[in-house]
Amino acid sequence: MKKIYLWPAQGFGDAICLNALIRNICNDYDSVILFCSEHFFKSIKWMLRDVENLNFISVPYPSHSVWEDCIRSFIIQNNLKVYELTEAGKIKSSGGLLESDSVIKLGIHNDLAQFCRSVPEGSKNLDHSLSALPTDSNLVSFHTEKELIPFYESYYMMYDLPVNYRFSHFYYERDMESENFVLNSLNPNNEKYIFVIEDGKHRALGRSVCIPEDKLPTQYKIIRYNKELNYNDDRFICFNYYKLLENAEQIHTTETAFFEFIRSMSSSLNTLPSIKKSKVYLHSYVRNYITTKIDKEYNRLLSKGVSL
Repeated sequence: MKKIYLWPAQGFGDAICLNALIRNICNDYDSVILFCSEHFFKSIKWMLRDVENLNFISVPYPSHSVWEDCIRSFIIQNNLKVYELTEAGKIKSSGGLLESDSVIKLGIHNDLAQFCRSVPEGSKNLDHSLSALPTDSNLVSFHTEKELIPFYESYYMMYDLPVNYRFSHFYYERDMESENFVLNSLNPNNEKYIFVIEDGKHRALGRSVCIPEDKLPTQYKIIRYNKELNYNDDRFICFNYYKLLENAEQIHTTETAFFEFIRSMSSSLNTLPSIKKSKVYLHSYVRNYITTKIDKEYNRLLSKGVSL
């Protein structure tokens, strides 16, 4: 029996972006075990709960270094062999599989420079020298001859999959009963509303990530995402907000994991029902962090001076 381990970057947004890649890898092996940060364990396991040959290991995450050290210790204790995603992709493209008890590293693990060097050359036409990176170090994308490839999509190229695979094969099993519960709980009077997604205390940044009040429309009820609700009631997991997103007049968000979920659910490539991009307002200036080029149908606010 072929059993492998997946070592992703630790963020919840990373897991959402890797959804389709993890599913693809699970199709190739008998048993797959995914390392998950303890903070996002419940959400990631829920998102992938339909994958029968996938199991999960919760890893402590008081800090990035502890997370990495815990996984490295597990690898050493169990005598596992680690492969970069590019290596695993080359073996897959040649029709082979990794030996059992291998580990595939997914995503960026602290060292962006090393990740750039690991992006494959050749038919993908990627210039993976560090000089190819944008001068704004917060814009983490990779150049091809024609466009910037966001690093999340680059993961798929590294595993010899099309760039758009991330969106076309994103999937999770919806829970309609819980979606209705979330919608009715947060909007019991059936008012017109906007949905605002912020981060009261961003774990990695160590500060609040909030949208200024004067950048929000005043003619609608404001419903704010409160992740504390999920700590007390599993029905408030972010995926069960889909119906709330679908029925909102506008969605205002910062660049968070929740936005990656919205991007996945607003892609025309996805077979799941789509959220209209035109009602999504991305307040990029809040984090001063631009992860990727996004489709022009979204409303991107790059400056605090922009008024709605």
